[in-house]
Amino acid sequence: MTISMIHKKLYELGELSQLELKEYITSLIQKIKQLHDSTEQIEIKLSVNISELDLTSVVPVGLIINELIKNSMKQAFTALDKGKIEIKIDLADSKTIQFNYNDNGKRKKPTKQSFGEELLQLLTDQIDGNFKRNESSVCIKLPTKIND
Repeated sequence: MTISMIHKKLYELGELSQLELKEYITSLIQKIKQLHDSTEQIEIKLSVNISELDLTSVVPVGLIINELIKNSMKQAFTALDKGKIEIKIDLADSKTIQFNYNDNGKRKKPTKQSFGEELLQLLTDQIDGNFKRNESSVCIKLPTKIND
C-alpha cells in the first residue's frame, strides 16, 4: 500500500521530484487508519517541516511510518481508551533530517528483537540513517537529500 501510494502520487504529478512529503504522509496515515479494523480512538499529530525528500528516501520513510503506526495500533493501545501518536520530521541541521515518532502506549519489554524491529533497522540502514528506540519513542536521523 505504501509503495502503491507513492507510485500513484508520482503518476498523477508526472514528475519524479515533486512529491510533497507532508501531503503523502497525511494520505498514508489516513489509509492506515481506514484499514485498521478497530474501535479504538487514535489521534495522530503530524509535523513535517521539510517540503520534499528524495525518492530513494521517501519509500523507506513511508514503510517506516507504516510499520510504526501499525505496531502502535496492534500492541501499544490495547489497554488505553485513547491512543496518541506524534510524528515529527524536521531538519536537525543542514546535513541531517530528524524523524521522531512517539506514542502513549504501554508495551511489554521484548526479550528478543522482533521482525518489525529488524525491518525498521533495515529500512533505516537503506537510507544511511541512525535508528534509536527508547520504549515508545523512536528517533531516526538520516542524511539530507532534499529536492528543494
